[in-house]
Amino acid sequence: IQLVEIHRWQDPSYSFANTIAISEKEGWVADTKGLQEKAFIYQTVGSGLASLWVQQNLRIANVQGADMLSKALPEAIALQFVRETFGEEAVQLLIKKKMDKYAKDRNNEPNAEPILLFADGADYLEVNKGAVALYELIEAIGMKTFASELSDFINETNDEYIYFRSLYTKLSSGIESKNKIDIAKRFEEVM
Repeated sequence: IQLVEIHRWQDPSYSFANTIAISEKEGWVADTKGLQEKAFIYQTVGSGLASLWVQQNLRIANVQGADMLSKALPEAIALQFVRETFGEEAVQLLIKKKMDKYAKDRNNEPNAEPILLFADGADYLEVNKGAVALYELIEAIGMKTFASELSDFINETNDEYIYFRSLYTKLSSGIESKNKIDIAKRFEEVM
């Protein structure tokens, strides 16, 4: 796999054919001793790797909600990776950054925000609010259960197209009732 630095006016990052392209505007620095810098690098590379896996293993239907699979899912998996590697403080720094970016970009959006189940091409929404919501869903059911449910879901589709709503329904069925209402609000309502 190769990491490629791209110009600051392009997308913040994207992945393709064994490559993760990352924007220079995020400020790669030689000193990575700080927790925030370490967390950012691990999250960016983890998200890129997860994105490559999604591209290789999921046949995503081109419908509303598709970006929750292609963009939010890799970001959420990367947040889990950061938590497991550096702990809760590191992931909270990234969540704050994502939610700040979401709030800033949301204020500049003239259109009504869709619910996350039907998020469709609002770049600020899926990679920020959507990723955080999926991370919280994964936390609610546990990473081991999430990995098992995702694997089962992929195998059950038998090379058919995958829909985010179907995956969400499968994952949310395993949430304890005390967390179910909060998680449902995140995905099924605009908060």
